[in-house]
Amino acid sequence: MIADGALVLAEAKKRLGVDLRPLVAGCAVFAHPSTFEAVRRLNPHGAWFPGFRRMRKGERKGTTVDGVVLDDNTRANFAIKRAVFGTHVGVESFHCCHVWPATCYDPRYHTCIANIVLLPAAVAGLSDHDQGVAACLRFRAWDLFGWKPDEADAPFRPDGYPLAEAWLLPPKPTAKVQKALERLGALRPRNP
Repeated sequence: MIADGALVLAEAKKRLGVDLRPLVAGCAVFAHPSTFEAVRRLNPHGAWFPGFRRMRKGERKGTTVDGVVLDDNTRANFAIKRAVFGTHVGVESFHCCHVWPATCYDPRYHTCIANIVLLPAAVAGLSDHDQGVAACLRFRAWDLFGWKPDEADAPFRPDGYPLAEAWLLPPKPTAKVQKALERLGALRPRNP
C-alpha cells in the first residue's frame, strides 16, 4: 500500500476516470461580484476585515504584530459567510478556503472577498491538495471578480476548466447581505 494519500487519490482518479474539478465547480460558493465591489469601495483590496492575517505556527491568535491582528481562519470564515448569506450563524458544513496559496498570511488578502470561497466540508481540502482544482478556483475568481493578488500574474484558463454551466452561480445579495454591508459601512443605509 502507498503511504502517500495524494498519490493514492491521483491513482484512484485516473483508474476510475474521476475528474474532481466539475464536482468542486458545482458546489463552490463565491460571493456575488457586486458584494466584492461594495467591500472594495471601503478597502481597495476588498478585505471584509482589514488588518487581520492568519497566524503562523508558534504565533497566538489575537496577538497584534506590527499593527496586524493574528487570526486562525475565523475572520475569513465570517467574512465569506456574511458576504454570501448576510451572517455566519446557522451556515453549516461549509469550510472557508483561500483561492490563492499563502495569501491568508497577508492582511490585504486574508479576508478579501474575491480570495475566499465556501466549499462543502467533504471536498474543502481539494482546494489545497489538488492542483487542478486549485487552478480552477483561481481562474474562477479571476473570471468573476477580475481579481488576483497584486504580486501574481493573471491566471490562465487551466486545462480541464469546467464549463460555465458547471459552476454554481454566486447568489445575488439578499436583504441580509445588504444589511451586513450596511453595518460594515460599504453601503449607505436605505431611506425609510
